[in-house]
Amino acid sequence: MTQDSQVVQIRQTKLGAELEAAIGRTQHNARTNYMVSQVALITSAAASASAAILGIIDIAVIKKWEIGVLAALSTVLISASRQLGLQQKANWHYRKLDQITALRRRLQYQLPPSPSSDNVAAIAKAWSEIEFDMQKEWEDMQHESKRTLAKVAGSAPET
Repeated sequence: MTQDSQVVQIRQTKLGAELEAAIGRTQHNARTNYMVSQVALITSAAASASAAILGIIDIAVIKKWEIGVLAALSTVLISASRQLGLQQKANWHYRKLDQITALRRRLQYQLPPSPSSDNVAAIAKAWSEIEFDMQKEWEDMQHESKRTLAKVAGSAPET
């Protein structure tokens, strides 16, 4: 094995390790956002259903304000989930995960048997482009969330 091929092998291994780490982080973030979003949705539905049932059934030990709190909890959870953009963030992380996973497959299975430095560099460059594009998308998503919050608050900034 020549010194150049050893350098390429080291770069390929390091890039593979970086991709694996990024996949792990991104998958964790995607799952966390998704699970929190789903818990908020399920808890909201349960609170709403409980408030409806308790409103229909006359139980002396349950106060009206307690039913009101359950009903309000449903609205608060849905609003918080939407304002935080949990599902949107989960979807963003899953899109990013798909792209990084595709790069890992490209690195593992689509390179020639003796890859050149340019082959590995092309994958690294593609990853940098994905990172740049996804960061721009994240910033746009955050900006949109702020505009939505301002509209809800009644003080939408003029665009």
